[in-house]
Amino acid sequence: MYEHVKTGCKHIPPSEQPLQFQSRHFLNKPHILQYAKGRGLIMTMDSNARSKMWHDVLTNKRGRLLEEFIIGNRIHIINEDFQLTTFEANRGTSNMDLTIADNKMVTMIKEWRCNEQESFSDHRKITF
Repeated sequence: MYEHVKTGCKHIPPSEQPLQFQSRHFLNKPHILQYAKGRGLIMTMDSNARSKMWHDVLTNKRGRLLEEFIIGNRIHIINEDFQLTTFEANRGTSNMDLTIADNKMVTMIKEWRCNEQESFSDHRKITF
């Protein structure tokens, strides 16, 4: 049933400016979506982008760019409004970690959550 599912993980450095962010990452590279077409796609990412669409308290420019990509490609945001944020460090908390899926996989993902268990990182473990 899942032999043709494509999964991926992506880190987008926080130091990149929005124009670098847009041109260097998958936002201008639809080949990821084309490769997964018909197979199913689940992607998790440390986007370093903030958006109310994935339950952060604010939306920044990087978040707006990623929102446009997600909406324009009919991808689903899996993140649920959870009592814990996906990122927590001395400098603050946010929901910058994102799980997305295409139409084929969105119904397969159940019980998305941030895990309270120690992750040895400033990012929480995400399970589903």
